Amino acid sequence: MEKTRSKFILILTAVILITGFGLKYLITEALPQYSFSAFTSIPVFFFLLGLGLIYTLTGINNTDGKKLVNKYMLMRVIKVLSSLAFLLVYWLINKREIKNLAVAFIVFYMIFLIFETWVYLQVEKKMKKNVEIKNDVTEDKA
Repeated sequence: MEKTRSKFILILTAVILITGFGLKYLITEALPQYSFSAFTSIPVFFFLLGLGLIYTLTGINNTDGKKLVNKYMLMRVIKVLSSLAFLLVYWLINKREIKNLAVAFIVFYMIFLIFETWVYLQVEKKMKKNVEIKNDVTEDKA
């Protein structure tokens, strides 16, 4: 799973960088009235969430599908609650820019949702493949 984990981290980094720079460029060049001071905190937040997701899902035993689903759902709940906490803290600190931050946050949230689902499907596919290989080896011995 180390190779898979490294691949996921590389893809996460690329997704966060492309989205971050793309959205930052869009906000500063095309929509300067929507710029806000804490933009870099959003990509950092989602990068840390992504690392947590990757390490959690790739650290599960390769044959326990039920545990994978439970961990995935737990990570989704953690993501929602931490996102609400992030927005609440920013709102308490800077009420003036909360709308601009919320729009950018939603864009990141949706892109991260796609990435998160893709990671889950890849891990599940790899687990099923490992189970099939294990079953074939067991049948050959019998």
